[in-house]
Amino acid sequence: MKYRFTRLLPSFMRIPLPPLYIPVLKRMRRWIYESLYESQDEALVAMKSHAFLFFPRNYGHAKGIFLKLVEMGALKRAKGQLKKIEKNFKGLLGEVELAYLYEHLSVHYRGVRSLCAIEDLYRDRLKREPECMWARRELAGVHFRLGDVPGAIAVVTEQRLLRDHLAGRLGYDTERTRYFGSFYTLAIGHIALLGFYAQQQELQGPEGRRNRLAIDPKRVANACLLSYVEPFFDLVTEEETELQEVIAALEDPHLLLHGGGNRWDFFYDGLPQIGREWERRGNGPFLTLREEHTKDGEKRLREMGLPEGAWFVVLHVRETRLGEVRNAKVADYLPAIREITRRGGWVIRMGDRTMTPLPPMEQVLDYAHDTRKSDSLDIFLLGACRFFLGTNSGPSIAAKLFGKRIVFTNFAPLFCNAFGTPDTWIPILFRDTKDQRLLTLREMAHSPLVYAEYPAAIPGYSVEVVPNTPEEIFDAVVEMFGVLESEQETFSVGLSERIRFDALCRELGINLHAPPSSRFLARHAKWLD
Repeated sequence: MKYRFTRLLPSFMRIPLPPLYIPVLKRMRRWIYESLYESQDEALVAMKSHAFLFFPRNYGHAKGIFLKLVEMGALKRAKGQLKKIEKNFKGLLGEVELAYLYEHLSVHYRGVRSLCAIEDLYRDRLKREPECMWARRELAGVHFRLGDVPGAIAVVTEQRLLRDHLAGRLGYDTERTRYFGSFYTLAIGHIALLGFYAQQQELQGPEGRRNRLAIDPKRVANACLLSYVEPFFDLVTEEETELQEVIAALEDPHLLLHGGGNRWDFFYDGLPQIGREWERRGNGPFLTLREEHTKDGEKRLREMGLPEGAWFVVLHVRETRLGEVRNAKVADYLPAIREITRRGGWVIRMGDRTMTPLPPMEQVLDYAHDTRKSDSLDIFLLGACRFFLGTNSGPSIAAKLFGKRIVFTNFAPLFCNAFGTPDTWIPILFRDTKDQRLLTLREMAHSPLVYAEYPAAIPGYSVEVVPNTPEEIFDAVVEMFGVLESEQETFSVGLSERIRFDALCRELGINLHAPPSSRFLARHAKWLD
């Protein structure tokens, strides 16, 4: 009889061993791996993954090892695992499942060093399969995260031309119909973007493109929000098997927004135009909380300690992905939180359990760490809050669909401001590490820094992020209360700097859609030099 561990040995050494030796050899093997790796978990995963490289059992086992390696941040080994999966299980994997594995690797990379490796992964995939649309989409995303917008646009433009050719070959009309796959349901921000596409369709009327959505129930980040935007889409049914298989290839490139006819706009230039046109026509919020949803949400908040009729502000501060500029420290928001509670409001902090817990505070709920979290309560909070305070993230987009005002703090990337005048925002700044001075808006305007999510990875730039101070965040919240309560003194602060800001934007030929906080401009007048 041969024992499982002997499968790791060369064939001439695979001989039956007495049962007495089995536990001894297993302990020896584990001791060797633990001496090579920093933690026991890492050693265990290494043992399993190395065994799989030579003796794959089944796809479920292979996928489990891959997901664990990604979670641990072992990018190099995860890439090797992914290539082995593709080679050994090619016949079992559909394009949708394969795209999911690649996307999972992309969204979990750790820090800036991984970006080049991720780019190589997609380029290798495109060499083997030039018509792989989701690989082009992810490659464009890598360019964009590095601030290389021309490079990203070049990739997605080529993707659009290939998509149109493929659609014509298969008999689908992408000029009159816009297709959306599971990419648009993987995160709450992606689902919220569906709302803006639906808003565009409502503005265009019968002349606009028809929206079709394919939903994979296993890949829906928030089913409640999806239920709000779903009625605006024609759903791809399970019976339409051929369309289900090619839906990812038929999607519009994600960094381009169809403006009608032959016009395609850069996404962050086209999206604000939708909101402004919607407001110009005198429309209210695009989404409104359903009555039964509101009653259930209010009931659950009372159970969590909020008095009946209490108003609240939602706080969401990103803490994911090392090196990304959209991250911030929640501790910097404590003075602003105290100001909100001093004025009689409550603060409900959204997020997940991986985030830094808030210290115990009066009239503050750290909902991110609450066991009573649910999809429906998430959306109720975003749709019923007085305003949203936080960083550039998916929940902020959802709050905007419900017509809520936003206080964007530590806002980045600078040119990815997709919203309008009802919002208050303060950007991050950059410091040149060579001479230790802050870069001006003029220096930033035509550099990759205004789009990059990982500025430390941009060749030729030696900069560090300067996050907003607690005082700046506090001032932004005070300014929002001034807007809500029409406090006249708020509008006089930083007025001359605001005029300078508008003039500089016109001179530089840039459009930030709305000026930053007046108090921020007053503090950083040199930013406008």
